[in-house]
Amino acid sequence: MKKKLIDVCLQHLENVSQTAKSLMDEAQQQANDYGQNKDRYDSFRTKQERMAAMYSKQYDNAESSIRTLLQIDAEKQCSCVEFGSYVCTDKQKMFISVSIGQLECDNEKFYAISVKVPIYEVMKGKKVGDTFTFNGVTQKIEKIA
Repeated sequence: MKKKLIDVCLQHLENVSQTAKSLMDEAQQQANDYGQNKDRYDSFRTKQERMAAMYSKQYDNAESSIRTLLQIDAEKQCSCVEFGSYVCTDKQKMFISVSIGQLECDNEKFYAISVKVPIYEVMKGKKVGDTFTFNGVTQKIEKIA
């Protein structure tokens, strides 16, 4: 299951990366084609350069997340909640990896979260059968892989 989760996350991030790169290149090309601003009130080129920088940041973030995902050992069985673990509670399923949000794998929804989010801090180190409370909601850990 963990291998499938990694593949789903990688596919999502590669799509984000390709889209951001394409939009970044397009914005930069439009800025270059336009040439220098015509006067001090002409902001088209500046706007395109800002957009290119924004997409560049999104691209860098996606590439960084891909590198982080590739560090996960899909064969490792986790006995507690840690980086790389797949956690099923009585309320939701989470893959402790990178912050992507809700994704779907084998027609089941799960949340890809990073070790930097508050809910991870609450459940870090917990084992099957343990409970934790986050935002007033108590969850019981049913499975860790």
